[in-house]
Amino acid sequence: MKTMAAEYTLLVYLADKVIEALTQQQFVEAITQAPHFTEDDKSYITKVRAHILIRAQHLKSQAPDIPNIEV
Repeated sequence: MKTMAAEYTLLVYLADKVIEALTQQQFVEAITQAPHFTEDDKSYITKVRAHILIRAQHLKSQAPDIPNIEV
């Protein structure tokens, strides 16, 4: 059971880091400043960022169930 608690803590920590990075607008701005990024690339990155953010938030919301999972 101790392992599950550690995995739960790590999962929440990592999800928080992803959510924090993706909710800061500087993240997208920093990676799209290169001259080779087109407007289409920027639009794509924005969509991917939103998708990953939603998935990370969903994963974090399910984290409390980890200790109850039986394999």
